[in-house]
Amino acid sequence: MTLAIIGGGLAGATAAAELRASGYAGPDLGMEYVGYVGPAGYDKVVIEGDTAAAFRAYWERDGVVVAAMHANDWDASDEIRASIGTTRA
Repeated sequence: MTLAIIGGGLAGATAAAELRASGYAGPDLGMEYVGYVGPAGYDKVVIEGDTAAAFRAYWERDGVVVAAMHANDWDASDEIRASIGTTRA
């Protein structure tokens, strides 16, 4: 599943709300966030995977990834780090 959330704001303030809105209800959450949205904010968040289990989220501004996160997908650390500054298809 891929879900795009359009909006702006601070990633830290909105990530939790977006996670709750996605329906994540797991008892344990392992999460890693990389990058920095900065004062310019972001245009959208793209969520890939199953939000009830393991997923990745990418904050984009002007089509470029400015921050990324994984939840319960520990093999994703290197890939989300490498996504910063790139465009996603």
